[in-house]
Amino acid sequence: MTTIRELVHFPDAGARLIAGGRGETRFIDAANVCAETDPWRWLSSGELLMVTRDALPADSRGQQFLIQQLDRHGIVGLAASDPRGNSPFSEVMCRTAEHLGFPLLQVNWETPFSTLAAFVSKDAAEQAQAGLNKVADVYEAYSKSLSRTARPFLSDEISSMLGIRVEVVEAETGCSLFTRSTVDSGVLNERRRLLNIGSTGSADRRAAIAGRDYYVLPIKGRHHVWLMTPADQEVVDRRSLLHLCTLFAVEVERYYVEHNGDSSALTETMVRYFGGLIDVEQALNSLARRGLGQPPWRVIDVGAEASSDFLLCLKQAGIPHIPLTYAGGVSVLVDAVRFDEDRGAAGAGQELPQSDKFWSIESFTDAARSAAWARHLASEQYQRPNLIGRALAPATLTGARELVETVLGALVEYDASHRSDLVRSLEYFLACNRSWESASTGLHVHRQTLRYRLGRVTELTGRRLDNMDDLVELHVALKIQRILEAMPVPMFGVNGARRDDEARQGRPRTPGGSMHSGLEATVAGPKQTLFASPAVQS
Repeated sequence: MTTIRELVHFPDAGARLIAGGRGETRFIDAANVCAETDPWRWLSSGELLMVTRDALPADSRGQQFLIQQLDRHGIVGLAASDPRGNSPFSEVMCRTAEHLGFPLLQVNWETPFSTLAAFVSKDAAEQAQAGLNKVADVYEAYSKSLSRTARPFLSDEISSMLGIRVEVVEAETGCSLFTRSTVDSGVLNERRRLLNIGSTGSADRRAAIAGRDYYVLPIKGRHHVWLMTPADQEVVDRRSLLHLCTLFAVEVERYYVEHNGDSSALTETMVRYFGGLIDVEQALNSLARRGLGQPPWRVIDVGAEASSDFLLCLKQAGIPHIPLTYAGGVSVLVDAVRFDEDRGAAGAGQELPQSDKFWSIESFTDAARSAAWARHLASEQYQRPNLIGRALAPATLTGARELVETVLGALVEYDASHRSDLVRSLEYFLACNRSWESASTGLHVHRQTLRYRLGRVTELTGRRLDNMDDLVELHVALKIQRILEAMPVPMFGVNGARRDDEARQGRPRTPGGSMHSGLEATVAGPKQTLFASPAVQS
């Protein structure tokens, strides 16, 4: 295949590149002359337009419009000559072409356009027949594969048939479709940068990625997907690659219909399950279709701003997963074995907030909340020294609730049953650095009233306010209680529906919307509400 650069270096062409150097790696399907005022209507994508200076528009607006339209319609470049030997291109044309990366070639007046056309066509003809024979074999094999319900590695199969590497790449993610192979994050980023550059138009081109040259062709359709094949291997001709683009266009549409529909359906299935609308067997059947049918599982909690990159890493690493969005972030259900084995390929380190492994799908909500606790506690807001040290914070959500229950449970129960204000009084007293005057003034109570309240705190908790160890326990428990109250908690279900099996057995729904017996719950209520077991009522 002939590129713009190769044509310029062809001695008999007498051509030199004037502007649009970024497009010199575009390859040329054919070179044709057209003197019409709208040549893009008469040429096809991949062709080089050849004209004389007199055929170009005289006004600057018309010149700019010509370059823009040629690039938009996939014309690979414009070659022009002038009988006086001057540049046939105006400053406006050069500036527009440079911006778009659209090659402008000045051809010597003595060089017949037929010389350029012959050079391009000869190079194309030498590869056309061999390439078409290979593609014919590919079409035959593909037609036989249509009987299969899934063709997840079609790119690998076609690469093996042609003897060259062919990849179908998403511009948005840089990921390769229909292949078993994976690439590292650096290559993904280079692909994304290259394939999302809008100024290059939709024309085929040659591009360098990670130190290797590739031929890159757009696959027509609703999705931004490209066909890539290394330029340093024996390649088939461009027409044959266009046949492959047509073949893959069908598979790409099928892939997105199945993938997006399957992903949405699985998310809906999980929500319906947690809402009690389907049973465990139906949920597991749906999980099995996504490669998540067998435990153990794990839940990773990521913030909404980081979820796209993390899900991209999981997709590229081939780790089965289902994302479920809640108010505070995204809970991602993953295959624990695959995730632990391939966390490096997924760009995931040990620092990711995650749950322990679990073997029962009924434990998903509990696992999601544990992962959310880990992320919330790790946020910068709760790492400031004046709030709480990580060394004092329980590592798990269960540990946090147990700590608060053990230290403050009696106070919460007393306040609820006597309509008192012991928890708030204690918290305010500690916030005032144990100053009786400041605390009583801020609470608008007499100092003796405050002394009585804090005396009741000592009686109920068994912790003295003049003992440093007891003070640390009370302080940490109060801080963790506030963290739990502020933390967005994953909730999954349909309009808060409870599980049907709970309703049939007459079990009371656990506070905070837990949908399964034995799962930890978040108790909604006033400020001193405790995030603890169902036995603690507010």
